[in-house]
Amino acid sequence: MESNQQRLARLKRQLVETKKQMDAVSADMDKERKRIRYEKLLRVGLIAEEAGILDSYNENDLYLLFVMNREYLCQHGKAAASGGFASMNNLG
Repeated sequence: MESNQQRLARLKRQLVETKKQMDAVSADMDKERKRIRYEKLLRVGLIAEEAGILDSYNENDLYLLFVMNREYLCQHGKAAASGGFASMNNLG
């Protein structure tokens, strides 16, 4: 039969092991969040390149344009099923 001290020592070891596992999962989650963020940033950069402004835009003006049109961009900027952008279909 296990004594209280042995049981306490076993539980402490389990606690340490569980914490290590939780830290590893947390690190994996952080990596995945960063990967998703960088993927989103890359897509925005590709859009700027496709629009022909990648090397010539004014950062302040682009920032203001995004902020002033945030609602429109968030509602209409979703990628269409065809791989294009939904708002681009309305350009005629």
